[in-house]
Formats: sequence, structure tokens, C-alpha cells
Amino acid sequence: MHHWDQRRENDPDLYNKWKCEHKCKLNHKSSAGAMESEGSVLIFGRSKARLRLRFIEYLGDGDSSSYKKVKESKPYGEDVEIMKLECVGHVQKRVGNRLRRMKNEKKGVKLSDGKNFGRNGQINR
Repeated sequence: MHHWDQRRENDPDLYNKWKCEHKCKLNHKSSAGAMESEGSVLIFGRSKARLRLRFIEYLGDGDSSSYKKVKESKPYGEDVEIMKLECVGHVQKRVGNRLRRMKNEKKGVKLSDGKNFGRNGQINR
């Protein structure tokens, strides 16, 4: 729980005063999807100066646009390659979705062995 959420419960007057005086700054003007890419580029880009480290692996959720933007930004120069890693769960989800879509699209199609697509040992889920 964020500390201001705790204060809202414990001291509503102090919370209301903070809320009235707080000024949020807009720091992203594009789409929500672009925000992930922009944030990733910022994190990689400032890691060396702020933390004295380089991230050489990018673990993503399958959305290649963020990885692509980080790679194109070359945060550590031309000679440092950032490798893309993918979460097995996300890969399984994408493959499963594509197989289910293919099964629905091919419903009733006969295969070369005379069997229907999606029956008798083919894709059955």
C-alpha cells in the first residue's frame, strides 16, 4: 500500500491537504502503448550513468516494439548487443491462441490423409 493511501485512512485531513496542494506533471503525451517503449528506452539509457551498470538482456512479454526501440537506441554504444529473452508463459499463450484461431479457421477442411482438421489426433482443444 502506498504511504498516501495509508495516510488517507489514518489522517484524512492531512491527506486532503496534500491532495489539494499536489500538482501532477504530465510527462508522457503519446499513447499508453508507446509509454512502455519510451520508459524502457529511458531505463536502459540512464542505467550506466545512474547505476554504473548495463542491462544486456531484455525480458519482455512478447511485445517486440519495446525491445526494438531499446535496441535501436543503442544505449551502450554500437558494440553492445542487448539480447531478448521471453517469458515461457507468454510464448505458450501466443502459440495457443494462434493454434485455436487456426483450428476455427480450418474447421471442416479435409487434410491430405482424408481426415478433418482438428479431429482424430490433430488439434483437438
